[in-house]
Amino acid sequence: MSAGVTTPTIGLCEALDSPSIFGSLRLSQRQREPCEAIDAGARSVAIEWGRRSFKTGVQSVIGCWHCLPREEFAMYLRPGEIRRVLALATNLRQARVLIASAEVLIADSKVLKPMVESRTDTAIRFKHGVEFVAMPANAAGDRGRAASCVLLDEFAHHFDGDPDGPKSAERLLASVVPSTSQFRELGTLLVASTPAGDSNKFANLCDDIVEHPSSTTAYFFGKTWEVNPKIREEDLADERRLLGPELFSQEYEANRLSGAGAFLSPDAIEKCVSEGGDLDYVPALEFTLGIDPAMSSDTFGAVVLGFERRDPSRMVVAQVNGWQGERSDTFEAARLREDELLARVVSVCEEYRITSVATDVHKAREIRSRLGEHGITVTDVPFTGDARRAVFTALRLVIDEQRIDLPREPLLLTELRALNVKYTSQGQVVQIPRLAGKSHCDRAIALALAIAAREGPDRRVAFGELTLPRGTAAAGDGGNPLDGPDWGGSFSDPFADW
Repeated sequence: MSAGVTTPTIGLCEALDSPSIFGSLRLSQRQREPCEAIDAGARSVAIEWGRRSFKTGVQSVIGCWHCLPREEFAMYLRPGEIRRVLALATNLRQARVLIASAEVLIADSKVLKPMVESRTDTAIRFKHGVEFVAMPANAAGDRGRAASCVLLDEFAHHFDGDPDGPKSAERLLASVVPSTSQFRELGTLLVASTPAGDSNKFANLCDDIVEHPSSTTAYFFGKTWEVNPKIREEDLADERRLLGPELFSQEYEANRLSGAGAFLSPDAIEKCVSEGGDLDYVPALEFTLGIDPAMSSDTFGAVVLGFERRDPSRMVVAQVNGWQGERSDTFEAARLREDELLARVVSVCEEYRITSVATDVHKAREIRSRLGEHGITVTDVPFTGDARRAVFTALRLVIDEQRIDLPREPLLLTELRALNVKYTSQGQVVQIPRLAGKSHCDRAIALALAIAAREGPDRRVAFGELTLPRGTAAAGDGGNPLDGPDWGGSFSDPFADW
């Protein structure tokens, strides 16, 4: 260190190797590299690793290191000013994952655990004037906070098609950099993500660090099995098969798909999944049916969606259908096939007492007429241009906010994971690939239409407690998952896959 530069009370790797600070935690050499770079003077660090590489764990280690009592920060703070570690992500739920990871570390730390003054599910407050805070990433809300460390999680997935909006990645990054600048060489900005294409701010940031190397910046790339030695490439055969070679390459090999990326975060999808199959009708839920009609050779997608009556923002997929189409040689045969498919729709509606069906505009007039004979109303949802983007935006919000309970239905989950986004000068365009067989993501589209018909693209709702028949994948956010004198709790351990 040169003259005039403040040195840390304890180095990051020194703290990492101290059992009294981080307990029994041991990182692999690849996982330690960002920590070594910070000790060497890096202030801006980008991590581009495959899924399940322990990105969350490394971020929580660095955040907890900043939470230690650090005398060197005093000269940069006003009397009584709180020093913060900010955990930011695409939504509050994802940001809370970092807090949960930090809780696991603190619970095993003889040094940090006694220093905790209070905690909620969004913040850990320490007695020495430091706070570890989870926040949804928003440029307007993140300004003016004295943060010695800012953690931007899954930053490649932070896109909204509006570069000038307060939630855009460009404006977000511009707003948080000054937060750490207050602490000069002691501040840390850590940006971590699995890639999501090559045309977003995260990809540009990583490329800029590589092309313009500096002693204050560092970039780390790694495939899942290279970074996390507890996961072998051969153990991911099922994931490779379900995702296909391109998406697998991006999700686990950390290779950016040129000009595109997954539209839905696979991790976010998985967090919504509960075990079990179809649900029966229950009075506590109001059911609707989304259909992606195909009357000839394509798949006719039909998804039953239940909304909790006391909190319609919460929903559960009760039944997933994909009726395989058959090409008809004559007009009469085509009409008979249509009658058969619409009879199946009516049967499903009767089973779940459904009076409203959502469909796209394809053959909406004919479907409305036929279903109207059974007292079923039809809402045709526009599905082109901006309207199509709005439909998928509603789907993404529900999954990102984990307000939906999905069954472990392989075809539906595969279709949701297969939706991808292409970035153009006009913004993002959601692309619907044709998968094996004759599926054109028809089940995923049917689900998106059912959600859009009820939610609309701009509806934002508060979290509430959820009670669903199948499970707790979309459970409410209220309360602290670690309540109890011994910091136990029943939440899933973020370190389990490490």
